Amino acid sequence: VYFKQKIYDQTLHYLQKTLEVSERIGDAYLSGTTYNNIADTLTQLGRYQDALEPAYKAENYLDSLDSFLLADLYRILSVIKMNTNSLEEAFSYAVKATMRLLQHKCFLFTTEIIEQLVMTTNKITRYEPETFDHKTMVLKQLKERVVEELRIAGLNDTAKKIEKIFTVNL
Repeated sequence: VYFKQKIYDQTLHYLQKTLEVSERIGDAYLSGTTYNNIADTLTQLGRYQDALEPAYKAENYLDSLDSFLLADLYRILSVIKMNTNSLEEAFSYAVKATMRLLQHKCFLFTTEIIEQLVMTTNKITRYEPETFDHKTMVLKQLKERVVEELRIAGLNDTAKKIEKIFTVNL
């Protein structure tokens, strides 16, 4: 609730309390989710370096559970890496986020992940124009797969949004 209201200090306070409980009872899923939310909150605050540690902890928990939430975490890590000028890592995490969506056929964060992927690609190719052809080829392949899976899932409106993101931004 506090996160959606952008009251991030309160968000962090309650997430810390949740983390204490989840670690005390040994709930790996809750711990991973909570670390993910802490990383997201710190990212929203622009505290990218501070967000890395909880993001990596979330990855450890969620990876062992093969959770679809890794898609959102990889999106967050992509944002962090892009804002700390680790552009190749940002691109890699955005691709991993997209692949995770496809693997789990869970399209909860689809628009946000694709927007991050396109923004990262645009930033990389601005600074490294020689990578443009390769990056756009990867993007086109991912776009085709995501749009196809969205249509199969009956999410035609989301598929149209994704196509528009690619058309407008590339």
